[in-house]
Amino acid sequence: MPEKNVQVNTDRGLPYERFLQFGPENLTEAELLAVILRTGTKEDSAVALAEKVLALATYPREGLLGLHDVSVEELMEIRGIGMVKAVKLKCRHRDTECVYLLCLDAKGQLIREKKLSDGSVNMALISPREIFLEALKDKAVSLILVHNHPSGDPTPSRSDRELTENVAKVGNQMDIPLFREMAKEWKRLFAGKPVNKVLTIEASGIGIAAVVASEFNVPVVFAKKSMSINLDYDNYETKIQSFTHKKIYNVIVSKKFLTPEDHVLIIDDFLANGCALMGLLELAEEAGATVEGIGIAVEKGFQQGGELIRSKGIQLESLAIVDAMDSTTGEITFRPQPNQN
Repeated sequence: MPEKNVQVNTDRGLPYERFLQFGPENLTEAELLAVILRTGTKEDSAVALAEKVLALATYPREGLLGLHDVSVEELMEIRGIGMVKAVKLKCRHRDTECVYLLCLDAKGQLIREKKLSDGSVNMALISPREIFLEALKDKAVSLILVHNHPSGDPTPSRSDRELTENVAKVGNQMDIPLFREMAKEWKRLFAGKPVNKVLTIEASGIGIAAVVASEFNVPVVFAKKSMSINLDYDNYETKIQSFTHKKIYNVIVSKKFLTPEDHVLIIDDFLANGCALMGLLELAEEAGATVEGIGIAVEKGFQQGGELIRSKGIQLESLAIVDAMDSTTGEITFRPQPNQN
């Protein structure tokens, strides 16, 4: 039998095999990028797809280094580059730990990408407040939070887990249209008050407070329950007891963010015994700030918190007050509030 002449395109062979056989120093930039992309499309091999990606990097830098200046949206315009690959490419070309926020619409399409933090090699400095404020600007229905590990070790650090847990807690089943309606009602109830700052406590109150701050067109500040690397030591501090978690927290606000010039509206999701609110009131008093009022989503009227706050002469507006809960039947009795819409 005549010997078949089989041609092998060594220049466009599988990049994994070429990497193992010749080493990374003997691969082109397109072949190195193809190793990261892993797969191509029906029309293009991984290397051909990589060449299309590299073609986007033209100014001010070309090649792999230039991908830092290419946006997620531009990468996704290439057939075969979805959101996951686009974000992976962005994060691969950073030597510091950075956090990217992807805001999505109701169909899961990308509205905007935003770099939230460019931190140290060990920690990305970011807060749930910043994340949700950016998402609210775009009226995003959902969001994706992504960050890299320059060390190459994908194992989540303690700070990674804490950030994820805090963001998940704040974002769990948030109904943004409902929050906007709540914010409008508080805007009506506190009309005429010179509110220039919204104050809340992490973590579950941050989502509502961010929407309220947007409605009032003022900043939002949240008290932290632990010291972090992005706080200095010039802070206001108090202690509150959590009956839910059965522990005492040191609650902290930087003096940079709460001043005697501030007229504060305190916002939180639940009011029960009033410990958290009393802590926030203490911080505001220590700062010399004026508390214009307090907005609560749901007040447990059968506990002492509401009575305690109202006895101080503070305007307290709870959008719903639960007077009784029957654990047997599941029936909830709400207090009538004729002054609310």
